Amino acid sequence: MKYLLLEVRGQRQYRGHHPGAQFVTKLDPALERGIARGNVVMIAEVEPSLAERDFGLPEDWPPPAADAAHTEAPEGASSISKGGKEA
Repeated sequence: MKYLLLEVRGQRQYRGHHPGAQFVTKLDPALERGIARGNVVMIAEVEPSLAERDFGLPEDWPPPAADAAHTEAPEGASSISKGGKEA
């Protein structure tokens, strides 16, 4: 699949991106029209990937044992209660 690095041109936002902003997206017919109108300009073709060892869990993960031990949903979070019988 083809992905592009684009820059928003002009005075208006494009798909929620402000003028001058750069973003990566996949090519689709609506985007082709935006490029043809000059609303966005292609900067480069990109291939999304993760750099080696550039991923991981947040520092506070896993949560402390006291937080992880509570596995029940809050009361009222489910329409089924009392051992699987309708409430």
